[in-house]
Amino acid sequence: MPGATVAVGIGWGGFYGYYSTVWDTVSTPPREETGPSWTVSETRLFDASNGVLAWTGVMDTRENDDLGAALTQYLKVIFGAMVDDRVL
Repeated sequence: MPGATVAVGIGWGGFYGYYSTVWDTVSTPPREETGPSWTVSETRLFDASNGVLAWTGVMDTRENDDLGAALTQYLKVIFGAMVDDRVL
C-alpha cells in the first residue's frame, strides 16, 4: 500500500481572536501487508467426440513453499474427484 499525506483543517470561530482555523497534516508510510495467499482454479473435462463439457471442478488452495508437493497434492485431489464421479 502506498503512503499518503492528508491535510486536516479545524476551525470553530477563533483562537483568542487571532486565528480562525488550525491546519495539520497526517502522514502514513508505505507498508506491505502479508498474509495467506489463495489460488482458485477450475478444471474442465470435455468429451473428445463432440466437445461437450463432461465434468468441471473448482478448487482453492493456500500458498505453499514447495511447489512440487503442492502440484502433486492438487493432481491427486482433482483426479480423485474425477474417479469418484466416474468420468475417468
